[in-house]
Amino acid sequence: MAKSWQYVLVCMLAASPLCIEGILLSTSLALLSGPLLGLATLTVPYLIGTYRLGHRRTLRLFLIGSSSAVAVSALVFSTLTGYNLTDEWWATPQYVSLLFQGHDWYSLPLRAGTSIWNVYLPLLPFIQVPFSWFDYRWFTLIMWCLMVYAVRRRYYTSITLGAQYPALMAASGFNDLVPLLFLTLAFVTFKGRPARAAEILSLGMKQFANIFVFIYHLAHQDWSQAGVTVVMSALFLLPFLLWDWKSAVCTPILYMPPDCQSTQTFMFNTIHTGVNFALWPVWVVAVFHPTLIAWGTRRLEQIRTGLKRFRVRQE
Repeated sequence: MAKSWQYVLVCMLAASPLCIEGILLSTSLALLSGPLLGLATLTVPYLIGTYRLGHRRTLRLFLIGSSSAVAVSALVFSTLTGYNLTDEWWATPQYVSLLFQGHDWYSLPLRAGTSIWNVYLPLLPFIQVPFSWFDYRWFTLIMWCLMVYAVRRRYYTSITLGAQYPALMAASGFNDLVPLLFLTLAFVTFKGRPARAAEILSLGMKQFANIFVFIYHLAHQDWSQAGVTVVMSALFLLPFLLWDWKSAVCTPILYMPPDCQSTQTFMFNTIHTGVNFALWPVWVVAVFHPTLIAWGTRRLEQIRTGLKRFRVRQE
């Protein structure tokens, strides 16, 4: 039977992302915040399973409910104070204005005191409620809610994706939540053609999704689908390759200015840039943890068998 201190430990760990963000992001250790946030998020469902905690439905409702409350509070605080972890909430929906003005959004940056380049694939900026009608941070928060709802039948997956870290990233307006929702629909919720459609759409959004889908098909030795992934990724960029091939390669693929002549990339332009990167490994573990555990078990067994054979040969 689970002890009360185990519930307290899980709840304290579930609340740690808010503390990590509040403490580390204002220090020189900010680049460690992403890995720590991801590790804390994955540890919560691990402890729930290890301790075999009861009251599962109530516990999940409490954890996801507290994440929702923290996310909404963080969004309201950000709106009132102007403090933001990223410019993605403002820039992502604004890129389409460059196209409507007849400009190539990979050759010309948005200007808001500084140059903000579009480093994303073409479909991502179009998936929005018009910015003048609806704050993009509320939009990404809704994407997070839909993602958690889409995995409601998977207990540990829903706890992981419903944790405070993904919720806070959504409330901050990080656009990762959009492709992650489509990947969730493709690999968890939908089957057949709807799943395939969601997978293809995810290839036009953020490069992490393309890398994941490509590796996924390679891991399953599905060479034809791996090839389709590459082809579809290129097709999304094709209009911009025809418009200005250099900027369409340099900015969204090489993550550099459109002339490719600068040695500086956009990867770590601000101290907060990497805080959202851990969302992707967290999502992979949350969705594919049974497969990963089975794979790890097989590899450990192979290593043990190899060591036994080595010892026998030595004797």
